[in-house]
Amino acid sequence: MVRGDLVDRSIFIDMPVLKERKSSEDADKEFNVMHPKLLGSLLDYTVDGLRNKVSGKVIKTTNTRMADFAQWVKLCLSEDEGKQFDEAYDSNKNAMIKSVSEGDLFIDTLIGFMGDSANTDDAGNWQGTASQLLDGLNSRANLQFKPKGWPANGIKMSSKLNQFDLQIRSRGLVVERIRQGNDKILKISHATG
Repeated sequence: MVRGDLVDRSIFIDMPVLKERKSSEDADKEFNVMHPKLLGSLLDYTVDGLRNKVSGKVIKTTNTRMADFAQWVKLCLSEDEGKQFDEAYDSNKNAMIKSVSEGDLFIDTLIGFMGDSANTDDAGNWQGTASQLLDGLNSRANLQFKPKGWPANGIKMSSKLNQFDLQIRSRGLVVERIRQGNDKILKISHATG
């Protein structure tokens, strides 16, 4: 399982399957022919980025932990290319979050738990301690043996919710932490909008 914070700081590339194999020698020859154009294009984009940065161009970036990276890329691109970058970058991140969360026993159990009206209030929300949530998930999962990474106690449950926050949000749930006196209460609700 890939941690949510790593997913949020990564770009994932799905390499296509080669239709025909090439020897290293042939691949090197092709690269050597393309190399000057590739380097020239990178340098042209870099010059544009530096020019835009010096001129004080203001760039609106996507909501990402890699804001400096996204801002630099958009400084190097035209406005239309910047919009295409935002779309591709968001799509890439969302696809990875989805692929990481699908089929995860913990997340699937939490989704099922929240989908069962016996566990939630009339608005579809659940509220309680991390230990109470763990008891509910353990009951729902009905596991004879706890798989590696399954939370062992309330502290581990709270940590697991933090670790997979992006994946949980991508599946339509929002986890809030509320302090009530000395108690730390979790509120889990369905995302709106």
